[in-house]
Amino acid sequence: MLQKLLNLALLALITALSCSQPTDGDGQDYDCLPPFDAWASWSPDGRYITYTWRALDTLSIFRYGPRSVWMYDTQSGSCGFLVGPGLFPKWNPQGNILAFNWGQAIYFYYPDSRYVKRVTNVGEVYEFNWSYNGAEIIFNGLYTGGYGAIIIDTLGNKVRNVLPANYPVAGVGVWSRYGDQILLPVWDSLTHGSVILVDTLGNFIREVLPYQGLGLGDEPSWSQDESRFAADVLYPDDNGVITSEVRIYDIEGHLISYLSDGGYAKWSPADSQLAFQRVTVMIPPPDRYNPGCSRVTIWTCNADGSDMHELLGWPQPEYDSAMFDGGYNWLNPPPP
Repeated sequence: MLQKLLNLALLALITALSCSQPTDGDGQDYDCLPPFDAWASWSPDGRYITYTWRALDTLSIFRYGPRSVWMYDTQSGSCGFLVGPGLFPKWNPQGNILAFNWGQAIYFYYPDSRYVKRVTNVGEVYEFNWSYNGAEIIFNGLYTGGYGAIIIDTLGNKVRNVLPANYPVAGVGVWSRYGDQILLPVWDSLTHGSVILVDTLGNFIREVLPYQGLGLGDEPSWSQDESRFAADVLYPDDNGVITSEVRIYDIEGHLISYLSDGGYAKWSPADSQLAFQRVTVMIPPPDRYNPGCSRVTIWTCNADGSDMHELLGWPQPEYDSAMFDGGYNWLNPPPP
């Protein structure tokens, strides 16, 4: 139970910050959650960054859902609504299916037909990753009590559990581009976690990164050339608050660099950039009575940590809500 709480520390950090918010138009704070853009992923061509957007007022909730999938065009700097409700969006390697989570179930969005279908049962899946060829998906069982590293096909059928027997808890695995290995965060006790390599049958190959600080985030990010990976390392700050830092390691587990405070870093397809999320104090604050009010937003930087900037910032720039509209939304669900 303790390790499960540690695994969820980053999620709790970015979703449970308490501060006053912009109002919904009637002069009342909507709730205590911060402005929230998170869980970025790249399109296979590297042009778009897809992410989770949190509605900040009642009208947006009815229009898009409380959480929805938005997309940012790195060439034009424009962003817009894609599908919703949903979170944790990830394109398959071919770019013809966007998978996302809603109600702890995986949904597929097909951009060519603008159709959405549910693939897994509700309550089964939270975070996940595609296989190298898009034929399978891997997810952890933390949220279902299974504590495994589960592989399913694109019909939702369970294929196998690739978590080695002596590791009771797993994060979300990442396939190698050749499909023969999986980079997997694991825990062999309530206090000891590491990153290991397994084959696609779940056979242990070797430990890549031993236990770091309080723990590791649920999901590392393997670079396309597989020479390094980004991992979230959890640690307490001077006030004892658990925070997260993105660190880059080589495939032997040697530390290359400290990238930034934040988490959920994802390599661009060309390995030239990373997108990640971080908590930032708002300046100027939206509420003068809460000068420490914070937001969660997407940041990007070069692979060496240079040219670091906030993708949208705050206040956010004007956006075109219909720019990427996939035809599926809160008020207009797809046919069964």
